[in-house]
Amino acid sequence: MASRGVPAVVAVTEEFAPIAARIATLEAHSGLGRLVLPYPLEGRPDEEVHAIAVDAYPRLLDLLGIVA
Repeated sequence: MASRGVPAVVAVTEEFAPIAARIATLEAHSGLGRLVLPYPLEGRPDEEVHAIAVDAYPRLLDLLGIVA
């Protein structure tokens, strides 16, 4: 999508961030924005996952180039 001018971001957990970076580079998308979230998300209480999402939202908007 990013190569077509559509803002794109990949969201990954810390565990998979290095893999995402390698794949993006191999696919000639090294500039693709990455939103890295804590690992693991599974098993965390709903309230904690919600807080992580609320915290990540401004970073996501920034990566997409959206002014909030």
